[in-house]
Amino acid sequence: MPRWSMPLYTRLLLSFLIAIIVPSLFVGLFSYGKVSSAIEEEVTSSVKTTIQQVNLNLKVHIDQAVELSTTVYINSLVQSMLGNRTKLELAVYQDDIKQLQETIANITNYQKLYTIRLFYRDVGQFPSGFDIGELRPIGSLESAEAYREATERLNGMYWTADALPIERASDEPEITLIRRIRSMTDERDIGAMTISLPETRIWDIVRDVKIGQTGFVFLIDDSGRIVSHYNKELLGQSLADKPYFGRIRAEGQSGDFRIGIDGTTYLFVYQAIEGTTWKLVGFVDTKELRSRIEGIKVAAIVSALVCFGLAIVYSVYTSSRLARRIGNLIKAMRKLEGGLIGVQAKPSRRSNDEISQLYDHFNRMSSELKDYVEEIGESNKRARTAEMKALQHQINPHFLYNTLDAINWMAATRYKARDISSMVTSLARLFRLSLNKDKEEMALASEIEHVECYVAIQQIRFDNEFSLDVAIEPGLEREPVIKLILQPLVENAILHGFEGIDYPGLIRIEARKNGHAIEIRILDNGVGCDAAAINRMLEEPAAQSADESSGYGLRNVNERIKLYYGPAYGLTFRAREDGASGTVVEVRLAAGIDGRGGGAA
Repeated sequence: MPRWSMPLYTRLLLSFLIAIIVPSLFVGLFSYGKVSSAIEEEVTSSVKTTIQQVNLNLKVHIDQAVELSTTVYINSLVQSMLGNRTKLELAVYQDDIKQLQETIANITNYQKLYTIRLFYRDVGQFPSGFDIGELRPIGSLESAEAYREATERLNGMYWTADALPIERASDEPEITLIRRIRSMTDERDIGAMTISLPETRIWDIVRDVKIGQTGFVFLIDDSGRIVSHYNKELLGQSLADKPYFGRIRAEGQSGDFRIGIDGTTYLFVYQAIEGTTWKLVGFVDTKELRSRIEGIKVAAIVSALVCFGLAIVYSVYTSSRLARRIGNLIKAMRKLEGGLIGVQAKPSRRSNDEISQLYDHFNRMSSELKDYVEEIGESNKRARTAEMKALQHQINPHFLYNTLDAINWMAATRYKARDISSMVTSLARLFRLSLNKDKEEMALASEIEHVECYVAIQQIRFDNEFSLDVAIEPGLEREPVIKLILQPLVENAILHGFEGIDYPGLIRIEARKNGHAIEIRILDNGVGCDAAAINRMLEEPAAQSADESSGYGLRNVNERIKLYYGPAYGLTFRAREDGASGTVVEVRLAAGIDGRGGGAA
């Protein structure tokens, strides 16, 4: 069956089903994706926060060890003994040795986790074989890679988990800070120190951290060797051949990524430990992350099925009801089409929906059809009357011009009243410019002439108490502008700007072209005005000025300009830049506009 020949009921039913099911399916899938992504981001953020907290806890021990090393480094006795160049007998050192032992004992008693060892460099400064435990020859420590790393660093410190070639009390794995010691007087390399703490102490911080059911945290150095791990047999083993270590090394100081290992996808989160070359690594099977998502997925599917079922029931009911009501209205329309004027469509039930409004409108249309025919006849009669009035309006300006010419002739020839003759001549010219044009525009020169006619009349009225000066950029005279916009501004300057002054008034009109705009400035030397208040009044018509008529005229000009050229154009009031009294009105119009359409800003 062609689509357009389908019954209304079927089309409504399909439309309802499509309109409900398709958006619901889209929204459901989109929401599921968003929620899934949000949960994964939340879990990832939680793992990051956990790793960051562990990092901060580890940093406490790192900082404590560095502070201890600094305390030993700057100790005057340590500097004196390690920096001594003179070989003396053992008995000479007895007091210093005793004091050094007490100093180190006090430091290690304060921080019992740490073991401090000092190494002297100059083998000639102490008796042969001098080794008191706390102070020993640097010996084989120099051959250790970790010691070389420490000496090459600017701060002379390096953390390592490697077993160092020095005598220790036990074989328990240690985490050691190696620090080079230099003389504080001449910067000589005079020895070294190590500050060690058991690896188990580091693991005590890490082991209680749980990432899901199967995830855990461990510590590695920059070469990929394991520094701390729950499985002590793995300490010191290298992970450099593991694909995830390559990602950890390549992606910076901290981050997270997902990677597949033996068919399982894991989330890895890592952070560098400040002051070391180590990184704290946590990982977890992503299946644990998605367990919550799967529950949401099942709930979403069940909810969608229930909604789809309800949508079908609703669509069937609504479609049949709408089709029946519209069918009754169509029957009444066909009767009206057949000539039964005044037929009434009776709805099966009353309601306030749009179809009931269709019934009401149809019934009113049918009952008032005859009135509408009569109204059409009356409208034709009114149209003819309007045409006659328009003709009369076309005749009236010519009658007005002829009358003014007669008055001018009588004033000039019969009564010799030159002021009256001049005023009437200016008034006639003003009317011709403002009334005898069908367009909304006139040339800029004509607009200026209109202002000059108005000013000529006002000069006679005010006994030449002010003058007008015009400066137009050459070539702008024929530029079209919206008409009758300058006269209200000049009128405002005369009536308000010159009120109460005791010196000759001056109005200057300047016009120039600036890019795609015509800029006209009207300056006066009057008493000035509150430019900010007027500009607010122009932008907010509701804020009426004290002078209602003046405010209306200015707003009218501004709104006409904006409607004709666009919102980028209009009036702006400001004080004069030269510091003199008076006001400057800037009129900004679009250049090259001949007819409506707006200009470029």
